[in-house]
Amino acid sequence: MVASRDARMPDLEPVLRLAANSNIPVYTIDSRGLYNSLYSDASNFGAGPRAEPAVIGALNQAVNQAGQTLSEIAAATGGTAFQNSNNILDGLRRAFADGREYYMLAYVPSNPNLDGKFRAISVRVRDSKLVISAKRGYWTSSTPN
Repeated sequence: MVASRDARMPDLEPVLRLAANSNIPVYTIDSRGLYNSLYSDASNFGAGPRAEPAVIGALNQAVNQAGQTLSEIAAATGGTAFQNSNNILDGLRRAFADGREYYMLAYVPSNPNLDGKFRAISVRVRDSKLVISAKRGYWTSSTPN
């Protein structure tokens, strides 16, 4: 899913476009720690079995969407989302380490239309042991009518 089409983030689209087109990766860190189901939370002792399944489902869906939004922000800009971990410091260390070494690739797109639309890209390497971190694409410039 392209972040610009996500109904949860319409106000962020201009910021994501600017960051992605300016080669500014955004790293997100979910401070909630390890994920668990709300009904199994130790602070809700005994409440889970009595709660309506629909309520539990809605609460879990809201929690999942928050994590997905952080992931989509990071993916749209070429950053990384750190989540489902109690080690926030590790996420910070990895984010800073990513900025120390990098390669910059360039290419000429096959679609020359400047229509303001999102263009998906993918970066692959032959060695499957290497980890690639790259943005999912870019938005073209819009030509004035």
